[in-house]
Amino acid sequence: NQMLIKYMLNMGEETFPELVGEVIWGTEVLRTEGIRHSQFLYLLGVKPTWDNTGTVNGTEIIPLEELTLNLNGTIYNRPRIDVFATIVSNNPNWIGLLTEAVEKVSKLNESENDNYVIKHLTENPSTERLFGLPGAVLEGTGVSDMLNNAISELGNDTDLSYKIASVYESRISHSWNVDQDGNIVVKDNSEIFSYLLEHVSLVIQNLDSTWRYL
Repeated sequence: NQMLIKYMLNMGEETFPELVGEVIWGTEVLRTEGIRHSQFLYLLGVKPTWDNTGTVNGTEIIPLEELTLNLNGTIYNRPRIDVFATIVSNNPNWIGLLTEAVEKVSKLNESENDNYVIKHLTENPSTERLFGLPGAVLEGTGVSDMLNNAISELGNDTDLSYKIASVYESRISHSWNVDQDGNIVVKDNSEIFSYLLEHVSLVIQNLDSTWRYL
């Protein structure tokens, strides 16, 4: 809520980000006990459900009337905000949890003003919202390698920013999902990834700054 309130303060009253991009690293998920997943779900207006052992076993839709913000005593109703993430993990359980949430929100009987996932589906009919490398590898985006030489190229290469963006997009534009048997499915999906990048309103990443001192 605080992030959305800050966005409203910066962009104008009752202005909400239509599409949020999140960076999710598997190690950070463990260190922060799932804060990133919670944020992803809450933006959609979804919450996890638990079995009687305390294990997350699914998701549940939060009613629109409960999606509210309190700004200086004034209550604002907010929409379901579309969200996508670049991920570094091969855990099928949480990948399935997040993709299930997006699917549920996409099938609600709600207006485009109340549900930005539905709004974006009219423009690009895909619910893929998790993207990463082409498999369980940690080879990076390739951008940092290019940046090492970027200073020497400045002024000489008018297409440098385009080349850097192209490398990033080509590495990370693989959608991650799970099939009915719980197996991870990775596919090249550059069209929807490009669409999401072009329409993103806000990019966020939560980092645990204390773990190195523990």
